[in-house]
Amino acid sequence: MGDIALFAALPRLGAGLTVLIVQCLAVPIGAMTEWLWLGTRITPTQMLSASVILAGVVLAIAPERESSIPKGHRSAGVVFAIIGAFGQAWGAVVSRQGFLLDHKIGLQLDGPSSAYQRLLGGIVCVALVAGITGVLSHWRQTQKPHDRPWQLAMPWIIGNAMAGPVFGVALYQWGLRDSPSAIVLSIVSTTPLAVMMLSFIFEKTRPTDLTPINGTVEK
Repeated sequence: MGDIALFAALPRLGAGLTVLIVQCLAVPIGAMTEWLWLGTRITPTQMLSASVILAGVVLAIAPERESSIPKGHRSAGVVFAIIGAFGQAWGAVVSRQGFLLDHKIGLQLDGPSSAYQRLLGGIVCVALVAGITGVLSHWRQTQKPHDRPWQLAMPWIIGNAMAGPVFGVALYQWGLRDSPSAIVLSIVSTTPLAVMMLSFIFEKTRPTDLTPINGTVEK
């Protein structure tokens, strides 16, 4: 559900700002949730390091005050991004709980195996949402069959699936197996820096003095 919210925020806020909100906000949410649920505490040094990482990411990708994104789209995008942050954080903590239960019974899962199990649950959720939205679109007759030529996007869809849910999630789950979610999420929060470079290539954004990536195109 968090990923669905993230994809709803992307066209409204742009890749950089969406990932910034989701990844950075997930760190305190995950740390607090794991502390309340599992009793995991991180050291002051780890807490300070995580804060430095988040501050650096926010400074590097701070959004401009003025943007061409409509106010309604921006508000909806922020709401979706916050939902995505909760999904990211709670998903990490649930994975941590699963690894702890496995450890108690002497079971050790590697990253790819955990990612595969996670994908099974994701397929069910996405299928339900796709079915519901498909029925609503057909009932309202607001979408024509050729409005979205998704066939042309198949190479990008396959690339996204391999980079994220397959390789990325496998390594992500491997990290959660051995480290608290606050530490893993802090490292993952540097994702916007990579997105910044990719946005410069694919979205034709031009970094300003603060290097903001907010979904606008500057020429």
